[in-house]
Amino acid sequence: MKQTAPKEIPVRMPPIPRFHVRHGTNVQLDKDKVVARRAGGFGDAVAFSDRPLAPGEIFLLEIEDDERGWSGHLRIGLTMLNVQNIDIPPHSLPDLVYMGKSWVVAITKTPLSLPEDDDSDQEPPPDRTVKRVIHLDQGLIRTGFQVVDREQLVGTPRPPLLRLLRPPPAAEGMVRNQNTESTAVGSRIGVLYSVERGVGEMHVLINGEDQGPVATDIPVGTEPVFAVVDVYGTTKRVRLIQLYGVPNLQDYCRELIRNQCRCSRFAIGQLPLPARLKQFLKYEAC
Repeated sequence: MKQTAPKEIPVRMPPIPRFHVRHGTNVQLDKDKVVARRAGGFGDAVAFSDRPLAPGEIFLLEIEDDERGWSGHLRIGLTMLNVQNIDIPPHSLPDLVYMGKSWVVAITKTPLSLPEDDDSDQEPPPDRTVKRVIHLDQGLIRTGFQVVDREQLVGTPRPPLLRLLRPPPAAEGMVRNQNTESTAVGSRIGVLYSVERGVGEMHVLINGEDQGPVATDIPVGTEPVFAVVDVYGTTKRVRLIQLYGVPNLQDYCRELIRNQCRCSRFAIGQLPLPARLKQFLKYEAC
């Protein structure tokens, strides 16, 4: 029997995703609240989405900078806690999870397995089966919320010595991501709140690949669900990627230049452009 992709839910286009004004003491946001940078240390950098996620909505970010000398990497997840009222803990794992109604996983250099309270890079069991909620249809991603181009979810991870170089374009049909580059600058990491037959699940996406349900006990329809981002360890700065809606002309031009350049903040600084424009490309000015 021929399988058909799930019907998309007709929903009102959501606002541009931004970070919540309440965050960890080490978090610095840009003026547009789309870039989160850890100012110092390795922790106290928990941030949240500024609004609840809809079922099937992908909250996507790109790793823009890292910092050597620490262990552990980016952490991402969901929470039903009221961000306005809680005392934001220094770490999402284990602190935020221990507060209840929160589900967080640590992104490692190997494919995700079950959520764990450590930074181990152990390989998942060989017989692990992955249940995916993302349906690929001629290059389009369908999650039951809105259709997006898969290329938007696929980052271009860059090893430390190659960040100043523009990577070659991927061949037709080639998947650019490698699991060993999940934590590298240029990787795109997303979290998805899925409701399947009345059961709430959390799926994590790494460069367009659904890692399967990493949490399956999320209540449905009780409280709003927010995204959690912990700019932890070697991860230094992340930027939110807009998947839905129509950007303004400034944002559209910035994304077009950045995607064509595919280079680091340092390389942007070397471009033959006016200083103000280079600041704009690096999210340092409006």
